[in-house]
Amino acid sequence: VNTAIATGTTGARGNIGIGFAVPINTVRHVASQLIEQGRVEHAFLAVGAQPIEPEIARLFNLPVRRGLMAVRVYEGSGADRAGIRAGTDEVVVAGESYRLGGDIIVAIEGKPVRTPAELREAISAKTPGDKVTIEAYRGDDKRSFEVTLGPQPAGG
Repeated sequence: VNTAIATGTTGARGNIGIGFAVPINTVRHVASQLIEQGRVEHAFLAVGAQPIEPEIARLFNLPVRRGLMAVRVYEGSGADRAGIRAGTDEVVVAGESYRLGGDIIVAIEGKPVRTPAELREAISAKTPGDKVTIEAYRGDDKRSFEVTLGPQPAGG
């Protein structure tokens, strides 16, 4: 479903147009919630995550070359209750901050995740109260966490 179109010019040679769309599965999910409940609730993992680049993985001797460092876990959330830990050691490399020492998320429901967008996409297909399995490394130890998703906070 198209939601907006941005147009602009590229000089004397013509126009450029960019369309923004919402996937049909998202529209169906939202429409069914509106019809059934009169409102839409989005699932929330309650973990702030930062992608790992191979260079950073090598520099800090991380157990994986790709994944998501947990940099924040909301207190009292399903992720917190499941035992997911955020990093506590702040380091800066080439002007970029990293929070080390926490869990490194590598998969959700068996599907690899390497970017915050992939994590958001996996969670967006769920509803509050659903349980998801998160695979993560804590040091060199690979673990699985069963997390009950909560509702996304207002304004989030």
